Amino acid sequence: MILRTEDGSPIRMLGAHTDITEAKRKEMILKRCNEAANIGYWEVDYLNERVTWSSTTKYIYNACDSCVPEVHEPFCFFKEGAQKDMIDKAVHKAIAARSEVKEEAKIITKNGKEKWVEILLIPEFKGETCTKLFGTLQDIDVRKRASEQVEELLQKTEQQNNRLSNYAHTISHNLRSQAGGISSLLELIELENPDINENELFKYLKTASSKLSETVVQLSNIDLSDEISEEDYEIINLREFVSTTVKSILNFEEPENLTIRNLIPEGFNLRTISAYLDSICFNLISNSIKYRDPEKDAKIVIKAGSEADKVWFSVQDNGLGIDLQKYGTKLFSLHTTFHDN
Repeated sequence: MILRTEDGSPIRMLGAHTDITEAKRKEMILKRCNEAANIGYWEVDYLNERVTWSSTTKYIYNACDSCVPEVHEPFCFFKEGAQKDMIDKAVHKAIAARSEVKEEAKIITKNGKEKWVEILLIPEFKGETCTKLFGTLQDIDVRKRASEQVEELLQKTEQQNNRLSNYAHTISHNLRSQAGGISSLLELIELENPDINENELFKYLKTASSKLSETVVQLSNIDLSDEISEEDYEIINLREFVSTTVKSILNFEEPENLTIRNLIPEGFNLRTISAYLDSICFNLISNSIKYRDPEKDAKIVIKAGSEADKVWFSVQDNGLGIDLQKYGTKLFSLHTTFHDN
């Protein structure tokens, strides 16, 4: 400020100095954070007919540093059609509502690349007139495309689950018809030949038929397209369940020199899905028998227990075993065998 005499001659100058170091430091930090997050600033000054883009905004648009956008077309890079129309509507909405609006849209960069951005629009008024429109522009292309890929994978998974569910229902329907036919034939044979119940092979055949019908019912009750519900679970005595499984396996083949010890404690119950447990028990036990070592007396020990909130189930045998160094990564793959047997 300059002090003057009555005739206007300067006699003294007064001033003040303010330390803005901290403010400038914070401004630089904010600028670096915005650049790191790919967030640019833009402004449309309607009074002075001027458009301002920050360096990051120009970088997102792939525009040169000297690029000066036209005031009548500040959003020229947004993709023509639905994307451009959406931004125009967002501008009108922000001004009409006198509030900020945020949208995600596609732009076409200077080099012709399509890219997703998020734009924030904030209007500024003087009285009833909108004098400025400003905001931020963020490059969200990587996140958006990753989200689209996830959505696409979810849709494919849902379609595959639907096909799998339809396949399971078709198979269970066809098997139910065949299983019912076998059961009816066995009943007719039994009526015409009452003494056949004394035949050990016929007993095995009836047991197998009953087990097949039970499995088909379990399969038809599982809806693969939905999440598992509380109604799908039941309390199962594991020791008795394993004994039944062993009996059904040995109905068809009981190898010589085979010992199976069921060491699961009496009264050991599981809350589980019967069909799933049946598959686990049948495969583990039948494989232990199938891949026994022909040079040894086959021994299979079945155990189960609980630790804290977990339950463990073990089927141990002295059979051929699996070379984990060679097949470890394929151990739980579908349709995979590790022996010629």
